[in-house]
Amino acid sequence: DRLQEGDNEGAITDLRTLLRERPELAGGRALLAEAHLRNGEPTLAIEALRTLLEFRPESQTALVALARQLARQGENDTALAMIKESLRREPGDVAALRVQAEVYSRQKNWPALIETATAIIAQTPEKALGLQIRGQAYLVQKQYGEAATDFFAVLDLEPDALSPLVGLIRSYIGRGEGEEAEEILVARLATTPDRKSVV
Repeated sequence: DRLQEGDNEGAITDLRTLLRERPELAGGRALLAEAHLRNGEPTLAIEALRTLLEFRPESQTALVALARQLARQGENDTALAMIKESLRREPGDVAALRVQAEVYSRQKNWPALIETATAIIAQTPEKALGLQIRGQAYLVQKQYGEAATDFFAVLDLEPDALSPLVGLIRSYIGRGEGEEAEEILVARLATTPDRKSVV
């Protein structure tokens, strides 16, 4: 209740008391990690997740959550090792693939990022997410044709999405096709009038 009400400190106190009496409660450890994150205490969240994994080494959710927090703390190699283990267990785990994509993006490891995005497209229901990530990776590398293809594919799946439209326009401008970019933008705005205020 306290966590839902935004009382992170109270939730942490209650959960610590509960876990002293019942240290094996996995749900309590997960909530404690969440409370620490909301309270701006990532190191304590990591500690809670590590302890959770000691009690429940099979917990995919805890493993991915720990990898995400370690990556955000700059421990990319450790995070990637954990993600590889989690993907060995569940190859199509979207949360794990997202964390892997975040790490590769921070590292500017574009080939690995493209490979991860392609796995998201092929192995999960989140095809639009994978196409968007891959399109961005192509765009950064100035592979404008490949980027445009992926952004068009995202827009086919999510016609009202703004990020792929921006990526598509950048792809066209990147290859010197400013007039075509303007035509695409005008055509898209005509089919989605609510977006006129965005541009």
